[in-house]
This record gives sequence, structure tokens and C-alpha cells, in this order.
Amino acid sequence: MPSLCNCNTLKLIAVLLSLILSAPVLAQNCMPADISLATQQSVNDFQQDYGSCDVVTGNLSIVGNDISNLDGLSGLAVVDGNLFISDSPMLASITGLNSLSTVGKDLTLQANNALQTFDGLNSLQSVNGNFFVFRNDALTDFEGLESLNFVGARFYISVNPMLTNVHGLEALSNIGGTLRIWANTSLSNLDGFAGLKSVQGSLEIVSNPSLANLDGFSNLSTVVQDLLIQLNSSLVSIQGLSGLVSEISILAVLSNTALTNLNGLNDLTEVGQLIITNNTKLSDCQGVLKLVDSGIVSISNNQPGCNSVAEILAANPYLINAGLNDAWYNPETNGQGFFIIVFPDIQEIFMAWFTYETERPPTNVEAILGEPGHRWLTAQGPYEDNAAVLYLYNTKGGVFDSPEPAPLSEEIGEIYVEFSSCNSGTVAYEIPDLDLQGEVPIERIALDNVALCEILSVQ
Repeated sequence: MPSLCNCNTLKLIAVLLSLILSAPVLAQNCMPADISLATQQSVNDFQQDYGSCDVVTGNLSIVGNDISNLDGLSGLAVVDGNLFISDSPMLASITGLNSLSTVGKDLTLQANNALQTFDGLNSLQSVNGNFFVFRNDALTDFEGLESLNFVGARFYISVNPMLTNVHGLEALSNIGGTLRIWANTSLSNLDGFAGLKSVQGSLEIVSNPSLANLDGFSNLSTVVQDLLIQLNSSLVSIQGLSGLVSEISILAVLSNTALTNLNGLNDLTEVGQLIITNNTKLSDCQGVLKLVDSGIVSISNNQPGCNSVAEILAANPYLINAGLNDAWYNPETNGQGFFIIVFPDIQEIFMAWFTYETERPPTNVEAILGEPGHRWLTAQGPYEDNAAVLYLYNTKGGVFDSPEPAPLSEEIGEIYVEFSSCNSGTVAYEIPDLDLQGEVPIERIALDNVALCEILSVQ
């Protein structure tokens, strides 16, 4: 007689089995907490020796002359303490760490002279402590770290002689401590830092003789402590720092022998100490014009124009500011002149020009109010540095102190205004339909606002 089958029971068992097989595997801690691997065999036997596990709750140290790969660490997801990979001259690949997502404290890769790439750390998202990359003689870039978005403390990249770029770090947006880039002799660009916005410590770029520019820092807006740029003999541009707007404790630009200007530092408004010295080709220091009257200043041994605060101020292209708001005229044409108003928030100038008809009207022509030959023109437009291009308007059709009829403004030409100081400038005009063009030297009618203007011109 055939045995009876409880089909419902079998179905229930099948469902439970499928749930068990599909359920996520719970994290398993490796034992003991701190683990040191000193041979390739100890790496290969990792799961056998320390349990079927994916979390090192303490520190993991990998140091060994014969260690050539880390395949035995496949499946390791978290190191809660420090991960130290050092002095392993045969280590050519770290692909065994392809499941690692978090290092709870420090990550150090040091003196691994066969390691060329970070391929194998593709899942790593955060290093919550320091990230040290020292003396890896074959390392060429940071490819493999595309998921890394946070370093909690210091990030040091130092003495890696074959490192040509830092591609692979594009997802990194915030560094909780100092970013130090020191003595990487082949490093030519920093474009891999394109996503970096904030450095909560100092930014130190020192002794990288192949580095030509800092364009990789184009999105960096905050450096909390010091900015040090020193001994980068091929550095010709720091324009990549133009997004930097934070207040800095010490700004030091030292012994960069190819650097000719400091453009890129223009938006910095305050430093505790400013040091610009021994940059043998540096002749344009207008990038630190706003900083020379703040904190402690040391400027010397650069090219003429950058050897003192006085030289920098003397080379300053005069900056238009609201201290120019006043009545201006040419003493040779007394009885006519200009009212000038500067609007810094919108970077525009408004000008009213009180002048006369190009020829005197006949003596029998009369006006109800005023004088028939009198003319009033207006101009408005944007300014930059010490000059502005303004559109010139003639307004007509109105009646004294009345809304009707509505006046009409007609564009009739252009005005170019340039200031050479707080009390001198030139107005150049062109009115094409009348074939009129010329220049008018101008100065203030009164000097009351000159002191304010001189203060604002370097702010």
C-alpha cells in the first residue's frame, strides 16, 4: 500500500527553505579582534584560521615579504579598527578586498613597492580615521577608489615616485583633517580631486616638482586651517583655488620657482598670517591684494611688484567702489559735469551727464523752464576692476513734475569710463548718429569721499 503524503507540510518546508537560502547573511565577527598576517599562506588561510567571517572588530595588519595577493580576504566587509598594509614588496594586487566598504579608523598603505593601483578597493566608501599613502614606489594613480566619498581625519599622499595623477578620487567630497600632498616627483595634475568641497584641516602641497597647476581643486570652497604651497618647481598656475572663500589661519606661498601670479586667491578675504617669499618669477601679487592689510604679513624675495605691501598696492589696478559716488567735472568745462553712482551689489554704474547742445540755439529761442541749450544724458552698465562700458541714453518727451506724458529713453551711444585713482578718471564717449566722439578728464568737485574710496578700493 503506497504511503500517504502530507503535501501541505512539504510546501511549507519548501517555502521555509527558500526563505532561509534567500535571507541576508548576518555579519560574522572574526576572532580574535586584532589580526596580523605575515605570510601569503596566512592570507590564504584567513577564513580557516579566524572563522567564516566578514568583520574584523579590531586592527588588521598585513606585512610580509612573500605576500603577493590578498585573495584570501575575499568577503571581508568591515575593519572596525586600523587596516595596515605595509612593507610587502611582492604585493601586486589587493583585489581580495573587493567587498570592503568601511575602515573604522586608519587605512595605511606604505612601502608596497609592486602595487600599481587601488583596484580591489572598489567598494570602499569611507575611511573614518586617517588615510596614509606613503612610499609605494610603483603606484601610478588612485583608480579603484571610485566609491570613496569620505576621509574622517588626515589624508596624506607622500613620496610615491611613480604617481602621475589622483584619478579615482572623484567621489571624495569631504576630508575631516589635513590634506597633505608631499614629494610625489611624477605627479602632474590633481584632477581626481574634482569632487572635493571641504578640507577641515590644512591643505599642504609641497615638493611636487612635476605639478603644473591646481585645477583639480576647482570645487574646493573651504580650508579651515592653513594653506601651504611650497617647492613645486613646475607650478605655473593656482587658478584652481578660485572657489576658495573660507578664512585661513596661515597662507604661505614659498619657493615655487615657475609661478608668476597669484590669481586664484582673489576671493580670500582674511588670513591670520600671509607669507609670500622666494618665488623667483612671481611679479603679479594682485591675487592677495585683499589680504595685505590683515594679520601678519611677510613678503620678500620675489620679482619687483611682489616684494612688499607697498609694491603690491602700487601695482593695484584701481578698483571701482561705492566711494566714487559723487559729483565730477572737468575744470576746463566748468558748468557741466557728471553725477556718478556705483551699485556694488549688481556691479553696475549709473551716470547722469549735465551738458549742452552741440551748438548754441538762436538767441530768440526761449524755454519755459531752464535754458534752451541745456541737455541731460544718462548712462548705465557693468564695471570690472577700474573701468566700465555704459550705454548712453537721451530721455525726452516728459513735462516738469508730471507723470504725463511719459518720457521716452533712447539709446544713442556708449560711454567708457576709467578711474586711475579716487580723484581722477577719464570719460570717453561715442554718439554714432551725430558722429561725435571724444575724451573728458574728470575729477571730483569736492574731496569729502576720497578717504572712504581708498579704503574700499582694496576690500
